[in-house]
Amino acid sequence: MGKITSLQFWSVYFVFIFATTIAFLIGSLGQNAQYDGWIVILSGAVTGTGLVSLFIAFARKRPGDYLGEYGREIIGKYPHLLIMLLFSLFNLHLSAYIIREFLDFFSQTYLRDTPQWAICLLFTFALFCLIQSGCSNLFRFAQGCFIFVGLLFLVKPLFFLESLDIEMLKAFITPHEAGIIWDETYLITPWYGEMIIIIFILPELEKPMKSIKMLWLASAAGTYILLSEYMIMIGFFGPELSGVLTYPALELARFISLGDFLQNLDPFIVSVWILALFVKLSVIFYTGVLTFSQAFAIGNYKLVSLPLTAAVVGLSMVMAHNPSELTAFFDQSWAAFAWIVECSPAVYVIVDYVKSRHAKRAAPVPGS
Repeated sequence: MGKITSLQFWSVYFVFIFATTIAFLIGSLGQNAQYDGWIVILSGAVTGTGLVSLFIAFARKRPGDYLGEYGREIIGKYPHLLIMLLFSLFNLHLSAYIIREFLDFFSQTYLRDTPQWAICLLFTFALFCLIQSGCSNLFRFAQGCFIFVGLLFLVKPLFFLESLDIEMLKAFITPHEAGIIWDETYLITPWYGEMIIIIFILPELEKPMKSIKMLWLASAAGTYILLSEYMIMIGFFGPELSGVLTYPALELARFISLGDFLQNLDPFIVSVWILALFVKLSVIFYTGVLTFSQAFAIGNYKLVSLPLTAAVVGLSMVMAHNPSELTAFFDQSWAAFAWIVECSPAVYVIVDYVKSRHAKRAAPVPGS
């Protein structure tokens, strides 16, 4: 089986940053942060990427071993089991959330007469087949999708330059509210911290020692996409309307046309965005299955992938009665849960440091 190349790793994290954010989360950020949102995005990018970098630096001490397997040697069997199950629950729950958001969007917009369960089964069947192919093939698929996703979203802001209201853009440099920036940074940082999952698949990387460099490069590129989408959204709709619209960034796609050749690029842009969404969902779900199998020392993660797929399907169907309830939960509670999970690897770092210090003190002094 091949290794994950630096370009494949970069492609996945680039897509990770904005795949779900621009569709499901950016509207509430616009309503809450308004013209301070660009500062929030930048501060969240630095904080979240920095947090992930610290834990990758720790995992690189043993680049050929899985943290999910040797972690019990550091903190003990049961604390390690607890952290691994916490990570698995986090990723499986996040997978169910992404599936549910996709179902709500797709069934309301394109397949109104199709039952959600039918869409869900078809979507998750493709997901199940992809993760069965292995981690390297999953990232290779992501690299192929990046050719379409990256090109589209890198050039998409250029279509709006002539239509933007320059006077409205000046509002982005008005006096800023420190309290709002602090509160919203707390909420947005976990969006970047989701890539903490890389510490569990580090041995799959072809060049693990370059992972932090590629992480920051991908974070910078993804943040460019997020910033440009946010500023265009505020420039077109304003903060209040952006918060009211269910999918404000996707609404922007209807303003793009290529002269008389293509009057509406909405279907094309949505299709490419679904590719990005599927890439992120696949990596998150794969990590949830992998950490679950490693928690119980199951040698082959494929043995538990089918029952966990069924569990995620069931959870996605019952986790909320309507889109508003789902959005309210993630606006109010998800960030705290994500912070706890994404900071939990600090337990390994602290215990390993204490053990190393103790071992150095206990070691005999040469010549004594």
